[in-house]
Amino acid sequence: MRGLALELGPLGVTVNAVTPGFVRNDSSHYYVTEGLGLDYERATARLLAATPVRRTERPRTWRASSPTWCRTPRRSSPASAS
Repeated sequence: MRGLALELGPLGVTVNAVTPGFVRNDSSHYYVTEGLGLDYERATARLLAATPVRRTERPRTWRASSPTWCRTPRRSSPASAS
C-alpha cells in the first residue's frame, strides 16, 4: 500500500488499506512454524490474547466483509475554470 500511496499521492489520489490482522492460512502456518520455530497453536493462542477482537481471520472471512473504496479528487471541469 505504501508503494501505491507514494506513486499515486502526487496525482491527488489517497490510498488506504484495511488490514485483517492475523490470518490463519498455509502461509502463516509456515512462517510461524518454520520461520519463527514456534508451535502454531500456542503462537496463535498468544496472538488471540493480544488481539482486541480475540479471534483470527480466515481468508474468506475478511475478504468478503471488507469493503473496497476508490476515490479520486474532484476536479473542476474546463468550462468552469477561469
